[in-house]
Amino acid sequence: MRMDWRMWLVILLGWILNWVAFAPLEVAVHDEYHYATYCRFLSHDGLGKYPFLTSYYLEEMYSGAAVSAPPTRFAHLATAALCHVVTGIEEHRSLAVVSMVSSMLLLAWCAFFASRILPSREAIAVVLLMACAPLRLHLGGKGLNDGFFTLWAMVSLGSLWFYLQPPNSRKWLALYAASLLILVMTKENSVFIWFAMVVLLVIAPWIGLSRPTAAAWRTTILAPMVAVTLLVLLAGGWGRFVEIYTAFVVKGNRNAFTVLTGDGPWYRYWLDLFMLSPLVVLLCFAGLGGLRLHQRPLVYLACFMAATWLGMLQLKYGGNLRYTAVWDFPMRVFVVVALAGWAARFGSRQRVLFLVAVLAVSVQDLSQYYRIFMKHHVYEPTPEYMLRAMDVIKSVDDAREELKSR
Repeated sequence: MRMDWRMWLVILLGWILNWVAFAPLEVAVHDEYHYATYCRFLSHDGLGKYPFLTSYYLEEMYSGAAVSAPPTRFAHLATAALCHVVTGIEEHRSLAVVSMVSSMLLLAWCAFFASRILPSREAIAVVLLMACAPLRLHLGGKGLNDGFFTLWAMVSLGSLWFYLQPPNSRKWLALYAASLLILVMTKENSVFIWFAMVVLLVIAPWIGLSRPTAAAWRTTILAPMVAVTLLVLLAGGWGRFVEIYTAFVVKGNRNAFTVLTGDGPWYRYWLDLFMLSPLVVLLCFAGLGGLRLHQRPLVYLACFMAATWLGMLQLKYGGNLRYTAVWDFPMRVFVVVALAGWAARFGSRQRVLFLVAVLAVSVQDLSQYYRIFMKHHVYEPTPEYMLRAMDVIKSVDDAREELKSR
């Protein structure tokens, strides 16, 4: 199914929202500060001296400095450095530009994917919901690497789906291989996406897809291995590569902010998502509740969500809402399925009711984005910050001010 003018109109709307949401930090802080430092080094000193950067990182970690993002998140850093070299944009801002472009490309890819697994009306609705997704807009406006990571995670998910359709086109396998390689070279969390890809390959015959070919298995195994090999070379050897990740994990588990905000029960991610997009979470579970085995695309997406969720549960102090950006598309597919099923009960009025319901969810998401990320300038969407932004809880200073005003 081709994407018609209505789909492109919704994509354009999403891209406009990306421009509006583009709000890079005035001064680089947290991970963005280190990313900008790495980009500056890469653009000025080149690949040949990259091992010096990894040595500097280890010296900082051993000297007692706070935990920072490792320089092995290379693909995102190299893309931002290339953006700086080509455009002359300052390195920190180039990181945000890469995030914005990644968010825009993500929307276009999701539109392409949705148009091939859903009827036209429902596919357009999914893209509209994606255009208004608060997390997509937030990550598309900052210099973090989660938006870039999410783009390639969705490309991996989609290209594997297309490859598992007869006649197993090699172009999709090549894109699948490239996306896996970029994922591993972007962030260590790629292990959860890789695990999900393995699960999807294993269950493919049971959900009505083609039996995975030997080429698919080789690609799933070899592409990450090639990526790790490249990272080892950039780090300056296997020993240093392992040392970087060991220092990062040990420091991360002792970081006060991580300990205070990253722990929680098994439903922690869903609780955070409910605070951010309550209607989306409720309707997503409604759509999942009506799932049937013959609905191959939906079963495929549900298995991806379940596999990545199980992987993320293994992270100690890893309860970060940004990791769930890879669920934005699958969740909104199930939202639309739930709304379409509900609207179908109303006969001739179903089109109008479906449109109204989709618009209501979109408006609610945009309202949440405005309140949390624009009005209250939340940078890290932890439960405390989001609850304060929604006036559910108050800080000590806010309570004192209110008491003084009485």
